[in-house]
Amino acid sequence: MQILINEIPNRRSFYLRDEDDRRYKIPCYYDKEDISGIISISLTSKSFEHKGIVMELLGLIQLTGETTSTSQFITLSKEICTPGKLTQPLNRFEFVFRNVEKSYETYHGNECSVKYILRCTIKTSLRNLQWEREFGVSNPLKRASVLSKDNESIKMEVGIDEWLHLSVLLDQSKLGIKDCITGKVEFKKVSMKLKNMLLQVIKRETIIGLYEDNTVVCKFEIMDGAPVKNETVPIRFFLKPYELTPTYQNVNNKFSVKYFVNLVLYDINEKRYYKQHEIELFRILREKKNKSEDEKKEEKIK
Repeated sequence: MQILINEIPNRRSFYLRDEDDRRYKIPCYYDKEDISGIISISLTSKSFEHKGIVMELLGLIQLTGETTSTSQFITLSKEICTPGKLTQPLNRFEFVFRNVEKSYETYHGNECSVKYILRCTIKTSLRNLQWEREFGVSNPLKRASVLSKDNESIKMEVGIDEWLHLSVLLDQSKLGIKDCITGKVEFKKVSMKLKNMLLQVIKRETIIGLYEDNTVVCKFEIMDGAPVKNETVPIRFFLKPYELTPTYQNVNNKFSVKYFVNLVLYDINEKRYYKQHEIELFRILREKKNKSEDEKKEEKIK
């Protein structure tokens, strides 16, 4: 049996990782888009008697940390074949779920996940036969709607008694998950021997009311060696190579996902100093680029 999903033309696929850390892709949909496809059932015998074939669309939130639980926030069901007998070698049934509200994005984290599942159930007198197919949900936002409003810069001061004083200045506190963190570090006083300096992005998953998990998802060395007073070190940290998600606030009262930039300093004795600040990440809608007049002329010549 196969569950074939009608994918949206020219839509980017949603990429996930399995238990063996291998990447695989699933079809991607936006909020309130129809979900449709075909169920294909092949028979190995001349006929197959059943008590109905049901198609379900499920939205699931799974907590996989200290407490394992699954809750459903979407449950849609429709019968695609009434009880009877299948007699053809290949049987195909179309299905469609219209205008499905999918407010939460697909998410697979360390402690929690959001999944959207298509499940087909063939009811029989002995036992029910089930097949599942996952699809992804992505809800990108227009850049102007989120990144141009209240996008304040970040300033972090680091002081260690009379030994060290520096300022970290980041240009933006809101970024797209494919954007670049830019800014600078200004050393105002240096009376200790520093070895190197890193900038990290930390993801914090909070299972509401229970616990939280912190993971360093990417890091970038911005200084190697000892700085001097009044030295300025530029920051230019590209996020695109890393598998980041948007910031999620209070998903169905179950969990939240937040991101922090973490500045880490090491002295020659491997002693560690750090300062962190929250940033907001967004999935930005990919905008179509308008072709220039020269590009249009080249296409006509071809």
